[in-house]
Amino acid sequence: MQFGNRIKTTHFSRSVAFAAMVLIGTIAVYNWFIVPHTSYLGAAQRYELVAGELAKTNRLISSDVAAKKKELKELNEKLAKVRTKLFSRAEAAKFFDGIGGLARTMNCKVLSLKFSDTSSGRKAPATDDGITVESVLLSVAGGYKDITALMSKLQNRTEQVWINGVNVKSAGEGIDNLKCDMSVAVCVMGDEKRFFND
Repeated sequence: MQFGNRIKTTHFSRSVAFAAMVLIGTIAVYNWFIVPHTSYLGAAQRYELVAGELAKTNRLISSDVAAKKKELKELNEKLAKVRTKLFSRAEAAKFFDGIGGLARTMNCKVLSLKFSDTSSGRKAPATDDGITVESVLLSVAGGYKDITALMSKLQNRTEQVWINGVNVKSAGEGIDNLKCDMSVAVCVMGDEKRFFND
């Protein structure tokens, strides 16, 4: 009987040894092949989440950029319209210097022409980068039609010219002998390159 127990024990031992070997092999395969891939799969899932968030953020930024470009285009169009209404410093100086000659061509006599106290006048620095209002006080004598023609001619420009504080008095007898005091104002941009950088 001992011999039979040995055979059973040996057969049982072999079965246990085989099962142990299979279990050890399975664990080894799992640790060598499966475990490293699970960390890679976890990293890939985290990468997909991050990539999805980045794609969503990219879409939001792209739509925001498109809206900002459209707004910038509209502002540039408005700015181009505003530019036409402003005088440069050189144009304003030329305009004010030409008022006397223009008045004479309109049959008006210039009684006085001086920069107003509120105007920065010719003392304005050439490096000013803002928009300033330059104005002169103009006194002319002439006929009603001549004075109104002068005012019309002063304002008949691409740039905006304001005539304020018009005061008309009789300088003698008749409609052709009037004295007119007025303030002629323009908007002057400072350093155009700095103010309107494209």
